[in-house]
This record gives sequence, C-alpha cells and structure tokens, in this order.
Amino acid sequence: MGSTTAITDAVKMCQKNPELWDKILDLIGRLGWNGNDNKGVYSSYNIRTLRNLYAKYADREKDMENVLLTACSGSEYYHNNLMPLAQRQRFDYLNQIISTRLENIDFLTQSKRKAKTA
Repeated sequence: MGSTTAITDAVKMCQKNPELWDKILDLIGRLGWNGNDNKGVYSSYNIRTLRNLYAKYADREKDMENVLLTACSGSEYYHNNLMPLAQRQRFDYLNQIISTRLENIDFLTQSKRKAKTA
C-alpha cells in the first residue's frame, strides 16, 4: 500500500469517520490506480475527491463504486486521465462519468419496467 500525504483532512477523517477512510483506501486499491508505483495515488487530491464523491452519492455508493471500477480502472487510466488534473477538475471529471452512467442505468431500468407493464 502507498502512503498518504500529511494532511489534516486525513487525520480528521481517520478519527471521525474511519469507515469512510477505509472505503476510500480500499476503492483506490481496487481501482488499481497505483500500478507498479504509488506516486500520487494516495494523495490528498484523490482522497478529497473520493470523499466528495461518496458524499454526493451517499444514497448510491455501490453504484458509484461500480461505475468507477468499470470506467476508471487501471494505472494507465489514472496516469493518462486523472494525474494531469487539479483536485476540482478530478471531481468534475469523475462526477461527469458517474452521473452519465447512472442516468443511463436509470433510463434502462425505467424502460424495462415500462416494457414489462405494457
């Protein structure tokens, strides 16, 4: 496992919400963003971004995780798409992917329900 940067947020999160801290570290590991090195993967940028995504999608955490695991996995993906972005841009970038995929899932689910009742 990599190391985190020394940030006050991380210390507070560990103390106040250790479950969220564990979820974030676990998700980063499952995403495979680190590849052969851990440079920047466990950074405050990524931790804050994922913390904010967990807050935004609190009612759909598993769906959010599944979208990220499907669409944003691998060290090559991380290095090519996320690493060049600032923290706010990372949130916006990942949020766009998540919201678009969840809208598509919701649309397909509604279409299937309508087809069954017709």
